[in-house]
Amino acid sequence: MLNHSLIADFPIDPALHNKMDKVFKEVEQANTESIIGQLYKLSSQMLKQEPNQYEQLKSLLDEHSASVHIDDKKILYAFMHTFCVKSNNPMYINKVRKLYVRRFEEGLLHEGEFISLMNAKGLCTTLLRFTQATDPTERLSKIAAEEKMQEVVQELRLEHRKSTLQFHLGVLEFYFKNYIKAIQILMQKTKYANAFFDFDARTVLLRSYYLLDDEDDDAFYNQIRTFKLVLKKDKSISDAYKLGYSNFIDSIRMLQEIKYKFGKNEKRISIEKLEKFMSQNPPTVLSWLQTQLNLLKQ
Repeated sequence: MLNHSLIADFPIDPALHNKMDKVFKEVEQANTESIIGQLYKLSSQMLKQEPNQYEQLKSLLDEHSASVHIDDKKILYAFMHTFCVKSNNPMYINKVRKLYVRRFEEGLLHEGEFISLMNAKGLCTTLLRFTQATDPTERLSKIAAEEKMQEVVQELRLEHRKSTLQFHLGVLEFYFKNYIKAIQILMQKTKYANAFFDFDARTVLLRSYYLLDDEDDDAFYNQIRTFKLVLKKDKSISDAYKLGYSNFIDSIRMLQEIKYKFGKNEKRISIEKLEKFMSQNPPTVLSWLQTQLNLLKQ
């Protein structure tokens, strides 16, 4: 319940907190040496946003890892993941990324023989982040990231491996500013496992075309028209997600137009218009768009 409350702002009756505490007291009285009871109690305190509980939980779990059942490990690590993600603290976000890879390596993300598609996507995105790490001891080389991605996708069901790897290799080239190579990979015909892969690939394609600074904009605008058409026809994702992608398409189109405006006043007005649009209509990959817009202000 506490974990769910962090994920979805689920309200909990205050009286239930007392019942939770009562459960932990009963566990302690039944077995004063119960490690599993201590671990879940620390999880409860952590999910109530009490300070320092994350580090205590991680330390105790590391110390007694061999004696904790794999099912409990999966649950406890999931609690830690939620806490870190919802903290909005860069330090904890970095911790959860490293923990995510560790969970994969220890088989804690497997559901039977395979890992889920979205876990594979999350893991590969984490590896991409590590290629950009400011700390050289944490930074992954392009080759190391690609090798680890290969390892991740091998744990997927066979039918999803090729397209998942293709998508992330395209994004990897984008991260290393090899925009032509990124386009070549992402333009290869493939059937993605779901619409999120397809639409995210299209956002990377549009960003790659934008950053190429090619005077021939036909490919850029063709991709916009195709994206809009596919988005309109899709019935698999919610309207809220579709709106975010639609706002991205409109935002990057406006961004492209600003890039070729040379009049100072005309450019300033267009920038203000785009800033207002994005504030009222939040797009997917907002931070990237804001970075590009700030560059145009210089």
